[in-house]
Amino acid sequence: MNPQVARWTVVREEAQGDMGLFRYRLTLRDGSLLEMFERFQVVRERTRVAKYSFHWQDAAGQLRKMTIWLLLLPRER
Repeated sequence: MNPQVARWTVVREEAQGDMGLFRYRLTLRDGSLLEMFERFQVVRERTRVAKYSFHWQDAAGQLRKMTIWLLLLPRER
């Protein structure tokens, strides 16, 4: 674990067949909060990210950065 992480919580982890997701919440040493989410799929024994996002706010609740990536996975034939 990175030394800047004061504590972390698993908000949600789920797996169904070849798909899954996780959401974690980290509190950093400076009091800021980082929440991460990832949805993934296993295709041909490789993990592919379908959606990824994070939200980072300082200790006062001010948004520092938010990113959302939505990746379209090719259909299996």
